Parts: sequence; C-alpha cells; structure tokens
Amino acid sequence: MDRRAYLGVVAAGVLAGCGDIDPPAEDTDDGADPADDEDTPPEEPADDEATPDDEEEPADDEAEHDDADEPELTEDERVALERLEEGDSLLGEALELYAESGNADSFLDVRASATRFRWVPIARSVREANDRFDRAAEPANSDQRARIDDLRDVGEFIRESARTQAKVGPAFEAFREVLIAHQGDSISTVTWNRFQDRVEAADERMESLSSVSDPEVADASEQLTVEEYAGKVDQLAAERDALVAVADERRPFTEGHRAWIDAERAYRSRSWSRAAREFERATDRFESVAERLERDPVDHEPFDRVYQTFRTIAGTLADAAIEYEASARAYEQWARGRNRAENREEGDERRRAGRRILRDEDVVTDIPSVRRLENYEGP
Repeated sequence: MDRRAYLGVVAAGVLAGCGDIDPPAEDTDDGADPADDEDTPPEEPADDEATPDDEEEPADDEAEHDDADEPELTEDERVALERLEEGDSLLGEALELYAESGNADSFLDVRASATRFRWVPIARSVREANDRFDRAAEPANSDQRARIDDLRDVGEFIRESARTQAKVGPAFEAFREVLIAHQGDSISTVTWNRFQDRVEAADERMESLSSVSDPEVADASEQLTVEEYAGKVDQLAAERDALVAVADERRPFTEGHRAWIDAERAYRSRSWSRAAREFERATDRFESVAERLERDPVDHEPFDRVYQTFRTIAGTLADAAIEYEASARAYEQWARGRNRAENREEGDERRRAGRRILRDEDVVTDIPSVRRLENYEGP
C-alpha cells in the first residue's frame, strides 16, 4: 500500500476511536474550513481530482525516469554527436549565405527577382558540412548514422535549391527584357531566344531539385523546418511554372503582335479589308495567350507584376482589335458607297470604342502602334 494512503487509514482509525464521526464517503464541498482538519493528512485524491502539487510530482518523477532510461553516450558517440552538430551548424551557415546572396533576410525571402544570385559559396559550405558528417559516421551509432544520412539530404536540398535559384533569376530578367522588347514595333528574336534558353536551364535545375526533395528530412536539422523546406520548393516551382507558361506562348504572342502592327498600318492607310483581316488574326492570337496565361498569381509582387503586365497586354490588344476590326469592316462598306452615312457612323463609333480600351489600360500606352491608333481620327 502507498505510504500516504496507509497513513490516511491509520489516522482515520484513530479519529474513529475518539468519536462517532463517520469519514465522508466522497469529496464534497460543504464549505468547511480546511484549517479544521489541518492535523489530518488528506485523503489521496482520485486520479481526476489531483491537486496542483500532486500533478507536478508525477511529472518530476517521469522526467527522472526518462533520464534514468536514457543510456549514457559512449566516448565514440559523444564524438560523433559533436561532429554531426558541427556539420548541421555549417548547413545553417549555408542558409545564411543563401539569404545574403539574394540580399534578403532569410533564404525563403530570396525570390526570382534576385537576378544576381550566386550559388557557389553555398555549395562550399555544404561541402564542409559533408566533411563533418564523413568524420562523424565512423564513431556514430545506428541512430546517429540515420540522422547523418538525413542531414546529408538536407545539405543536398540546400545546394540544389541554390543552383535552381541561380537559374530562375536570369530567366526572370530575360522575361522582363521580352516585355520591354514588345513595347516597340519590332519583335526581337534574339531576346526571345535568350529567354527560352534561360527558362529551359531553370526547368532542368528544377527537375533536379524535385528529384531530391523530401521535406521530412528537415526534422534531422536544427537549421530549418519541414514547412520552410517545402515552402522553398513550392516557391521555385511556382516561378518556374509561370516562366515556362510564358515561354510556351512565344509563337502566338509574337504572331499576334506582328498582326497588330500590320493591321494598324493598313488601317491608317485605309486598306480596310487588309486591316480587318489582320485585326481578326491579332484577336485570335492574343485571346488565346490571355486565356492560357490566366492562373493564380505568383506570391512575389515583382514577378507577378511583370507576368500580369504581359498577360494584360495580350488581353487589351485582343479586345481593342475586335473593335478596330469592326470599324475597318464598316469603313470598307462606306468606301464602297453602301449605306454611307450609316457605315461611316458605325466605323467611327467602333473606332472610338477601340481607342477607349487602349486609353484605359496604362500598360499599352507606350506602344508606338497604340499611340498612332489613338491619334487617328478616321478617314
């Protein structure tokens, strides 16, 4: 019998001999002052009615029990632990270098806009960490070796993330150059080629990163969490996917832009039939681009701004081309002498509608062909 319970029984027996007081059958709150029974050891509380002091004791005993059960490390195991923790610290330094290379507060804050990101210093720190893991493996026990394997995987993830980051940045920079190139009247094949080459390089690196990704191994490290690991993979994948989507639209976008420029020139030269045909072609190409690029925004404002601008140009020119095509067809009928007043009025009305679309969207106002159409007052 537990010592406390035993004393309680003895005390109850003593009190029973001094009078006809029956001990309470259960713990009831009758308003009695606890001081009245201060000489009587309390009954041992039920498991679900433990006092705060009684609740703390098992926790202490449990902690002592856990410490007693934990085997003491051997000298070899202590050496292994020290070395693997040194390696883990070097992985932390690699993450700090990651943030520094991207001019950010943490490696999760480094995004595609870090166009001058350098991965070599990060890989060097990971290599030094692996050296510590090599030295830790021989004296390590089986559990330590399992942790070392996971830490190696964490290091590989950091290195592959850095190498992917170093490809995504230049691809994003080339994307901005493509956007700038389409602000003129010509289409730069060189700019598009550079963009596609960089996107392909980023895509290849992302495939390598995906092949080694296993966020659960982050549990072995003190330097990052499973959520941070998975978050970085998701960031890079989202940016890569958006860049690949734009690169896939090269042909329809450039065809649409070329048709738009040809249509604008034909429209102002009063070649109504050709203008209508080219505006229709521009609408078809730009509408398909805008629809296929409709996606959730990338969670990075500088990137998403460029992406949405590119998509908005396509959508705006498609909408305007619809109005200018209708205007050209009405002017064509007017030129042929059919319902002259009515056709002229419709041509003017649809031209003004197209101009309103262009003027309402700032992202197209600097395109020379757009400005010329806005200034054209009709035949």
